[in-house]
Amino acid sequence: MEQRIQRLPGVTRFAVTNSLPPTGQAMATTYVSIEVQGRAKVATNGTGGMVVIRQVTPGYFSALGIPITRGRAFTEADRSQADAAVIINETLAARIFAGQEPVGQRIKSGDTGWMLIVGVAANVRNAGLLRLPDPEFYMVKRHAPVDGRLANTVLLQANPALGPAIRDEFRQMDPRLTLQIDTLDQKVRSLRAKPRFQTLLLGGFALAGLTLAGIGLYGVIALLVAQRTREIGIRMAIGATPAGIRNMVLRQATMWLAAGIALGSFAALGSARLIESQLYGTAPTAMLPFFAAVAFLGGVGLAAAWLPARRAARVEPVTALRYE
Repeated sequence: MEQRIQRLPGVTRFAVTNSLPPTGQAMATTYVSIEVQGRAKVATNGTGGMVVIRQVTPGYFSALGIPITRGRAFTEADRSQADAAVIINETLAARIFAGQEPVGQRIKSGDTGWMLIVGVAANVRNAGLLRLPDPEFYMVKRHAPVDGRLANTVLLQANPALGPAIRDEFRQMDPRLTLQIDTLDQKVRSLRAKPRFQTLLLGGFALAGLTLAGIGLYGVIALLVAQRTREIGIRMAIGATPAGIRNMVLRQATMWLAAGIALGSFAALGSARLIESQLYGTAPTAMLPFFAAVAFLGGVGLAAAWLPARRAARVEPVTALRYE
């Protein structure tokens, strides 16, 4: 099968795996079951969490663009050697070999037998976009039947127009095969659909809340300034200038706004962790949204103080003194 698919014109990268990223079924073992040759068995409370096991062919890392940060990737020779090769990811390397060089060490898990670590792969979000990378190790997929409980996935870097030719090739090999062809972009888009909808929904509620807050803020500050129209008239009657009146109102409004923004910012930063699980690629304490909200509400508050103060400063003192 591998030879026939690789011979198709337009196929530039090829790999087979039993688990399709960024989601899909995968084998797993417990952290406490992993042993390092020449070291005492890991001592931890409970299982220590799960470690994902993936079976891949040598072209897997190049097909998906996963960097090998230390050591090397699998080669075809690894598939036939008696000494099994394994690649671990950076999360597992940091946990087992903190401060040590993992390449060249031997590990085993359960009945896998001793496996030689030939490389360390960069972390990949194989469990979905919102979860942190799991500790994982990759076993080379040999030229032999393996666990039939998991379907094999063929990964190709090829021209999308090659889809019908790939279907025909598999149909010729075995008409009973169940075949589904998707691009990696399609799978990522489907994973993003739900978080994107939730983000748009939360964003809509946030925008509505910000708008209502702006309207309420404008109304409250405008009312507070309007209630001081008589006081403004008295100040102007004893010599205050319109510019002085505006500056006084704006200064006091700024003090009110500063106090409200400070309290609101502390409350927002304190509750930001509640939505952390819904964020991808953005920190819950990202400053740009906070600064944008502060700038918007600050501008609304200053406008709410400026406009009534400007109107009041233009009124004749006698008229202002009659204001109820």
